[in-house]
Amino acid sequence: MEEHLIKAAAKMAADSRGFAVTFRTAVGACVLSTDGELYEGFNIETYGHKGYHAEESALIYFMLLSEANEEVHSIFVSYKDAGTGENDFPACPSCWSLIADICPENVLIYTVDEYGNIIKKRRFKDLFNCNIYPGKNIKKAKPRTRF
Repeated sequence: MEEHLIKAAAKMAADSRGFAVTFRTAVGACVLSTDGELYEGFNIETYGHKGYHAEESALIYFMLLSEANEEVHSIFVSYKDAGTGENDFPACPSCWSLIADICPENVLIYTVDEYGNIIKKRRFKDLFNCNIYPGKNIKKAKPRTRF
């Protein structure tokens, strides 16, 4: 993937933190597709609803707007103090499952600080000691025509 797209995705992940609806930590995310398209996401936390995580909302945005043959190349996740703790990709099991179901096995995960600097890069499947990938990835439906 071209370096300028990697930098643009990292910056978008950091910038999208500003849209977060949260009472804890603002998190931003960006999905970079194999076609070079960027899909941003941010966390939405409320007291009365389960909320949405940043990587989850970015993947939903990707699923809604991408072409049927487009795949996720990488996911960028930005949060304050990124890379300072042991768990530098703090996704929950629900997000792990969504990533495993939607993305190809070799999808890259970038941890990005609040300024858009890349802290870490690795393959999602290398983050865990278990194989959480199903036999097949979920197939995306063709985009609907909007009226």
